[in-house]
Amino acid sequence: GRRAAASALDVAVVATTGAGDAFVGAFAARWIKDGALDAALAWGVAAGSLACTRRGVVPSLAGREEIADAAAPGMRTAMESGGCL
Repeated sequence: GRRAAASALDVAVVATTGAGDAFVGAFAARWIKDGALDAALAWGVAAGSLACTRRGVVPSLAGREEIADAAAPGMRTAMESGGCL
């Protein structure tokens, strides 16, 4: 199997509640799109990192556009044609 790792984005952490859920949700949604591990990891990291910038579980969940903006450049174009997020 293939392994991948990435660091969290440099964000001002307010709370970490929901960060794991945000990561898994965005990773899975992106993975389902086309099975691209690097893109799924970038989306998961972006969503999890963004979730740490807000309080509360539901309010901390970023939308598709915000995740796309925070994900690594080049990963965004894969989802612009539509997708799960």
